[in-house]
Amino acid sequence: MKLNITMDNIEELENVDDASCKEIVLDSVLGMVDSPTVLFQQAFKKMRHGCHLIVTCADAYSICEAYVTSEITSQVYTDLVKDIKTHFSLENVCELLTTLDVKIIKKRLDGFEMVVEGVRP
Repeated sequence: MKLNITMDNIEELENVDDASCKEIVLDSVLGMVDSPTVLFQQAFKKMRHGCHLIVTCADAYSICEAYVTSEITSQVYTDLVKDIKTHFSLENVCELLTTLDVKIIKKRLDGFEMVVEGVRP
């Protein structure tokens, strides 16, 4: 089973059987939830061995760096971070996934968005 989790369907994760997914995409939900660690733990339970977990979200470090170096205005900065509850950098996400024994296989920044892909051994 492939599962694409967004803010519109985040509740679906609870209804999926454990160890039933071959791929899970957490699409821009990480910074929007109250407890990102719990979200990662829930997703990990749903992963089969060999399952890919793909996480996309705003990269707080890149946004702040752009603001400090005047690459973006304060209005753009505010627009980018106003709805985010928890801020993450690319390295934060990689560290969280590593603590769950998810092996990072790809990580990249696309503008202010990060994409991290890992696999459950």
